[in-house]
Amino acid sequence: MPFDAKPRPDRIPNNYLAVAALDGTALTVRQWRPSDLASYHEAMHASYEHLTPWMPWAGAEPLEIEAHEEILNRFSSTWDFDDFAYGIFLDDLAVGGSGLHNRVGAHGWEIGYWVHPGYEGRGIISATVRALTDEAFVDPTIQCVEIRCDESNVRSAHVPGRLGYALVAEERRTPVAPAETGVLHVYRVDRAAWSAHR
Repeated sequence: MPFDAKPRPDRIPNNYLAVAALDGTALTVRQWRPSDLASYHEAMHASYEHLTPWMPWAGAEPLEIEAHEEILNRFSSTWDFDDFAYGIFLDDLAVGGSGLHNRVGAHGWEIGYWVHPGYEGRGIISATVRALTDEAFVDPTIQCVEIRCDESNVRSAHVPGRLGYALVAEERRTPVAPAETGVLHVYRVDRAAWSAHR
């Protein structure tokens, strides 16, 4: 499905969402803040070996706290037109991250995500992606949401499958992270399908 690029969304997403993980744990999914520095730094140092096989940006880790401060300052100050980075928090502890990204054109969002390895298996990412998909479709101009992951990233692929996204394409590309095969799976849900699934 072709899409035209858009310079900005018609509606800026909410920057604070209350979410319940699949195991019932109460989570906060919200815009990163400079005050999250210690928790973000700790989460990155605990997670980078787990993330590096799949996330190109994780290959730069482990970074010093000053570099993480710059990253959080960027996340918190550029809540703007095309990239909305959320932290996932258990109380005030960062346990992962997600985001709505303008990578699929004028009428869609892409969702990306990661979770601290100590918090896998609790349904945190599935609940976060469900909440962000709901949030995406509040904007009446948004017609689809996509999730993309390498074919070998089976854990990541479980999330869209569980939530009713359909595998709609395989795209070949040069691998950008160590464990990738170069076959990118594209999962998509459109507005009508999401409403039916909900």
